[in-house]
Amino acid sequence: MVLLLLVRRFRRDLSRYDTPDRRQAGALAATGLAVLVLTATMGALNEQMQRLAAAGWWGLGWRDSALAGAGGAMLTVALLAWAFARGHHSGRTYRRGTLAGVLLLVVIAAISTSANRDYRAGVASEKPAYVHDRVAQEIVDFDRSVAGDGRRCTLRDQFRDSLPRDRRAGYQAEMRRFDQAVNEATYRLAHRPFCTRAPA
Repeated sequence: MVLLLLVRRFRRDLSRYDTPDRRQAGALAATGLAVLVLTATMGALNEQMQRLAAAGWWGLGWRDSALAGAGGAMLTVALLAWAFARGHHSGRTYRRGTLAGVLLLVVIAAISTSANRDYRAGVASEKPAYVHDRVAQEIVDFDRSVAGDGRRCTLRDQFRDSLPRDRRAGYQAEMRRFDQAVNEATYRLAHRPFCTRAPA
């Protein structure tokens, strides 16, 4: 509903703006594409992204970054402007087409938000979410006893077992990230590793 209010204001203000030509829209598209290429290149230089790509998880990680979102949004707007650019359509057709495109983006945003909400609700009920909650609790309420260390090592094993089966062959990188993250927290809070059985 908030987005529709913005569309209403956009429709009112649209007639006051100049209609871009295809050269301007092409320049904007080239800028958006350059940002996406830069983001993909930065992701390709990351060791974790390389492992995910080798396991068949193409695009995972870098495409969710803020830079990829900005580049993708810029490219989408540029393609929309290019489709209704000056010299190919009249000013009235351009305004109507642009408004229809913005309305379409609003609908897509609403559907995406709903899908993300359902996905979050589904993931929250699965075992990995439970393990993550238990790990956080063990870090905050750090138990220095042998029993506490045993619980934390069991949670570490459960995290490893929760990794998708088709990524198990390269799970060492995931476990290394897990150990680095939890040890950073426990060393700060209790000056001890999360699990003494984990590799140093």
